[in-house]
Amino acid sequence: MMTVPDAGLPLRAIARIVDIWAFDIISDWVRFFGGDTRLAEIWLLTRSANTEHLLADDALAVRRRRMPVTPADFRPVKIGAIAAALGIPYEAVRRKIAALQDIGGCLFDDQGVIMLQPDGGGAALVGQAGGLGMRLAMLATRLRTLILDNGYDATAVAELRDALDIDFVNLADAEILANLAVARYLAQTLLAGTFLFGADRDCAAIYFTIYVESERALAHDPKLSRADGWIESECLGWALQPLTVRSIAQQMSIPAETVRRKTNRLVDKGLIERVPGGLVLTRAPDVIPVHAARVYGNLLTTLAAMRRIDALPPA
Repeated sequence: MMTVPDAGLPLRAIARIVDIWAFDIISDWVRFFGGDTRLAEIWLLTRSANTEHLLADDALAVRRRRMPVTPADFRPVKIGAIAAALGIPYEAVRRKIAALQDIGGCLFDDQGVIMLQPDGGGAALVGQAGGLGMRLAMLATRLRTLILDNGYDATAVAELRDALDIDFVNLADAEILANLAVARYLAQTLLAGTFLFGADRDCAAIYFTIYVESERALAHDPKLSRADGWIESECLGWALQPLTVRSIAQQMSIPAETVRRKTNRLVDKGLIERVPGGLVLTRAPDVIPVHAARVYGNLLTTLAAMRRIDALPPA
């Protein structure tokens, strides 16, 4: 099990802010694919794997600093590798890939799969994938405002403060690489979140919808964020906004009956509870701490990648 960072770190507050940011981007992908959480995850994870080598090789990264990335730059991924990484049966992945082919969402041959922007709505995904670097800059601003400038102990947040010391304006010259690095973070976050629920994508989507939407007020209010900033802090139940089955279904474009069935399962497991007005989390100790630690670690890794990209010589 992952070790939770120092208890003096406002890990819950940090993870909450990052999770809301990531959720708002990922949910656009899920809605684009009609609420098919499995299809959205296959597309995003494979797309990230297609471009992983461009970030790992400095020479390639320099050449791609300003030049648009094309399918010719991608490395195909075998269906078996996708199935193994996602914990999805091979045949189920193959069917999803076939569905993507039908809408122009991928190339597939004996070498493997390359994800493309699907026809008839590619602009939505291009818009998401094309502005990720700047959206990370917005996240950095929010973390500075609600964490670094909110009276937390300077020693506890020193690592985060140093990691956020990036001139995101300079990164505009390497926007393509920055977008790939953030997309990789989102792919890792999506995968980690689903495996917290035994690879049940719908349960993960529903749980994190309730988590994010019920806690937005805490994330945006400095006083509430600080009051509920630590893993061991008690839940400010009065500040949470319950969600209804209908609102969850609309948010993620998942059928209401699926949401109802999955929420019953989450209630039975003690992960969410029914309160007047809808559903909220129970703050299960075996979910949030592990997730928050992973979010924090992945965030630091992504910020380090940004610093490396910014340090690359001009093309």
